[in-house]
Amino acid sequence: MKQKSIQIKITFWAGICMVLSCGLIIAYSAVTMKINAVQTRNKAIKDAKHFAGAVAGEYANHIKTELEVAIDAARTLAQTLSVIKKDGEKEPLNPKQINSILKNVLEKNPDFLGFATCWEKAAFDNLDHEYVNAAGHDQTGRFVPYWSRDQTGKIMVEPAQDYDKEGPGDYYQLPKKTKKECIIEPYIYPVQGKLVLMTSLVVPIIENDIFYGITCVDIRLDSLQAIVDDIKLYNGMAQSSVISHSGTLIAVKDRPELAGKPMSNIHKNWQEDLEYIKKGEKIAEMDEGRIAVFIPLKVGRTVTPWSFNINIPMEQVTDAANQQMNHAFNQMWKMIGMGITCLVIALIILWIIVKGMITEKIKQTVKFAKAIAQGDMSGRMTFNTQDEIGELGEAMNKSARDLADMLLQIKENAENLAGSSEEMSAVSTQLASRSEETSIGIDTVASAVEQMSVNAQGVSSTAEQMSTIINSIASAIEEMSSSIGDIAKNAKQGSDISQKAMEMSNSATKTINDLGQAANEIGEVTEVIKQIAQQTNLLALNATIEAASAGNAGKGFAVVASEIKELANQSGQSAEDIARRIKGVQSSTKETTQAIGNISGIISEIDKSSNMISQSVEQQTITSNEISASVQQANDGVRTIASSIAEMAKGVNDISESAGIASNNVTDISSGIKQVETSSGELANVAAQLQEMADRFKVDAV
Repeated sequence: MKQKSIQIKITFWAGICMVLSCGLIIAYSAVTMKINAVQTRNKAIKDAKHFAGAVAGEYANHIKTELEVAIDAARTLAQTLSVIKKDGEKEPLNPKQINSILKNVLEKNPDFLGFATCWEKAAFDNLDHEYVNAAGHDQTGRFVPYWSRDQTGKIMVEPAQDYDKEGPGDYYQLPKKTKKECIIEPYIYPVQGKLVLMTSLVVPIIENDIFYGITCVDIRLDSLQAIVDDIKLYNGMAQSSVISHSGTLIAVKDRPELAGKPMSNIHKNWQEDLEYIKKGEKIAEMDEGRIAVFIPLKVGRTVTPWSFNINIPMEQVTDAANQQMNHAFNQMWKMIGMGITCLVIALIILWIIVKGMITEKIKQTVKFAKAIAQGDMSGRMTFNTQDEIGELGEAMNKSARDLADMLLQIKENAENLAGSSEEMSAVSTQLASRSEETSIGIDTVASAVEQMSVNAQGVSSTAEQMSTIINSIASAIEEMSSSIGDIAKNAKQGSDISQKAMEMSNSATKTINDLGQAANEIGEVTEVIKQIAQQTNLLALNATIEAASAGNAGKGFAVVASEIKELANQSGQSAEDIARRIKGVQSSTKETTQAIGNISGIISEIDKSSNMISQSVEQQTITSNEISASVQQANDGVRTIASSIAEMAKGVNDISESAGIASNNVTDISSGIKQVETSSGELANVAAQLQEMADRFKVDAV
């Protein structure tokens, strides 16, 4: 069976592990990058919705502010006009005054297209019949003034049109029905002979829940077109628009021609979006490849909200995310390519490393093992690495060396054995010739040994007596050594006691010196006390003089001064007494110090004598110990001699007995020598065979 190379096996399985590891790492990295790219895309969409909602809310508030200005003006006028219908109002406004108000408001608000008020029949002042076709009145005489600007900008008044018709007159009919503020759907209305897309912001005039009429502000909706055209989102690709409550386009970015048309022109699924608009809900959805955001526009207290809409093409939102995703995929494929390249390079390097570090060494090991199997012990493993293969090579080298040494020893022993067999044969011949001479000599030895045995017994008896005498001497020396030890011990104790006495004497001297120093210090203190007593006497004398000069007032103080003087005298006397006693203590201290000094001298002499005695005793102890040791050694020697002589005597007896036995065995030895000659021949043959076997192995390198 053909064997597979271990290099291929290692490279193959290592490659499998590396492929799996790299594959898992690359797969994990690829999946992670893909997930991150998808999350980035989703985040971009979410951020776009949030951003579009924020921008839409900002512009919706802008539009709402413009509309709120108009409806606030209408609301203010409606509240003003409702006052004339309150009970007890004595001076109601007349039509001329109201027209003046309408004209003034329109003049101050150039953004207003028109400003009007329309009243129910006979509701204003119940004088409609007097104002038929008058300014601000129609043919019915109702007060319906509509103030507007002509093409030249001149403000003029005309009666409101179609207010009693459904559809064109919704600006009047709706607030009449609902009694609520209304924002009218955009409509085309002739203003000064020109059709204009406009809307009306209407506030009902109500008092005590009775509808009397309306106030209305008309604004041109083409002003909203400029607002939506100003929105520049996503490089101008985002579309913005304003949509009415019923789905009419009021303004569309960059497409003014769509104003007044239905929202289906820009939204395919407009029905669903229209439901959100009517509910006044804010929505942000993805539809038809775009993000659509609707922000409700609730003006004043109206219940028909409009909506501000921003549509962002999805490719504009996800362009960066898609680029990042494509980049992630490109990086993933690059990573896969780099991983495969690195894997191939790693396998090649692994192949080379395995070949250099493992395969070649194993091949060398196999070659070496085969050489050993063929009997060649001269080769050696040459590599030296700190690993298992190095240990294997070292072990095989050691085994080869040991086998070589063993073979050399066998070869040498075989040669020695061959030589020894020849010598044995020669010796056996000599032994055979001399065995007879030995038999004769043995008889002579036996007689001499008997005489030696008698002499040895006499020497043994003398040695035993000498041993007894030496034991007596050793006992006496041991007793003397013990006595000298006691003397040395007592001398040592005397020396220690004198040393302690010296220390105590020195301590007493120091204490007495300290006492003398303290006595000197007390003498100084008594001098101070004397001086204080003298000063106190002087102070007491001065106090007595002052008390005498003070008369009766100083008598008590004089008594105190007298007592102080007496105490000062007593202090002085006590100080002198202490000084005398201190001098006595100082004198005694000096005498004591001298006496202790003399005692210290005597103790020092005693200590010196004790030391000399101790040294002498120690020397004698050493000498006695040496004598005792020498005597003991002599005693041991004598005992050994006696014992040896006894053993010798016994041995002589044994020799004498053995000599007889030896004489009998000489004959047996002669026959054995012949057998040795035969065996030496056989041994020479065995040695030749061992030499032949050892020569088969090559061990020159050892």
